Amino acid sequence: DLRSSSSSLWFAVIFLVFLGLAAAGAGFYLSQWRQFSRSAESELSTVARLKVDQISAWREDQIEDAALLAEYPPFVHALEMIVAGRKDDLAGRLTTLLTFYQRNNDLNEIVLMDMDGRVRLSLNGGKGGVYSDYEIAMAEALRSGRPVITELHSGVHHSQPHVSVLAPVFSGVNRVPIGVVVLVNDARRFLYPLLRSWPTLSRSAETYLLMREGSDALFLNDVRHGKDTALKLRIPLSRSD
Repeated sequence: DLRSSSSSLWFAVIFLVFLGLAAAGAGFYLSQWRQFSRSAESELSTVARLKVDQISAWREDQIEDAALLAEYPPFVHALEMIVAGRKDDLAGRLTTLLTFYQRNNDLNEIVLMDMDGRVRLSLNGGKGGVYSDYEIAMAEALRSGRPVITELHSGVHHSQPHVSVLAPVFSGVNRVPIGVVVLVNDARRFLYPLLRSWPTLSRSAETYLLMREGSDALFLNDVRHGKDTALKLRIPLSRSD
């Protein structure tokens, strides 16, 4: 009986020691996991803020570029003449000016529209008609007197995802509106590469731009392991997973 009691006590001690080690190990693991999670969350939050700042700075640059062009006297004079029907060789000179501006600012397209929304000049060859994609933005630009930047979108005239800035153009000291200049920026030229870049080495990290559209979350940029998903991939907001 004594031997049996001694063995039972010995096994009880071993069990308690094992239980204590297991509890200590579990506690250490949970502590390390919490620390790792906090570190990962902090890194992701820092990168997210960095991306927001970069995108905001890029947007402001686009707006400022459009505003400067819309106020450039030779550009305004040339547009006045074209709208008035007195083209001469102004269209050619204006095309040369805008082509240089387009290349210098890495733009996909520059479009000039009159007050009726008709295209008067397009570097990519678009002629006549009204760019219905810009109807609301044009009205807002003319109403406010300031450049307006669109959301990421694709349309009939520009099938690739792009952002456009519409700047109103005014004539004379009385600042009579004569039209708008539209700077079209293909998202694949700068914005998407900016989103894909990551400040540290990572095989899985990526940045998403999303917006709510109806009952779905719409992806505005391509996902890392998907092709041609921008403005096409949707996830229902009802999916709680």
